[in-house]
Order: sequence, then structure tokens, then C-alpha cells
Amino acid sequence: MAPRAPVNLMVDGEVRARPTSDANGMFSAVTQVAMPGQSQTTVKVEADAGGASWHRDVQISAPTTQVDTASPVGDGWRVDWRLPGGGMQTTLIF
Repeated sequence: MAPRAPVNLMVDGEVRARPTSDANGMFSAVTQVAMPGQSQTTVKVEADAGGASWHRDVQISAPTTQVDTASPVGDGWRVDWRLPGGGMQTTLIF
């Protein structure tokens, strides 16, 4: 992404966040997707900033363990981590 550009972050075609990229063209955004039932599902994640864009089809599945884990996923990482009050959260990093 271009430096200091407004970014549209979409999940399955719905705009979920509108961050601005930093001086290096990097950005971050937080959004939620529904946790699938027993099987995994795929969501389409897209980012668009000025004429530059990318998309990834991301497989979402429930954590398989109650232990903190990090595993590669496509060009990034999936991190499953325990919340202080109980439960698990998954973070995707691209």
C-alpha cells in the first residue's frame, strides 16, 4: 500500500474498517468474523488503497486446543491465544 493512504478493509465484500497506512505503507485493523461450527469456512479478506489492492481467501476454524499456538497460514500467521477471563481468541497477521 502507498504511505499514508486511506485503506478499505473488507470481509466477504463488506467494509469492516477504514485505517490509514503508515509511512511504510503498512496498516492494521481489528474486525470480527463469526466462529464456524464444527467445520471450517472460508472468508474473503480484501484491502484497497488508491489503485493498489490485494485479497486473500482465509480458512477460519475453531481453535483445536486451549493452549497458545502460532502457525503459518498463507503469507502470514495464525495465533490462537487464551484470554485472561477464559476462552480463546484468534489473530491473523499478514
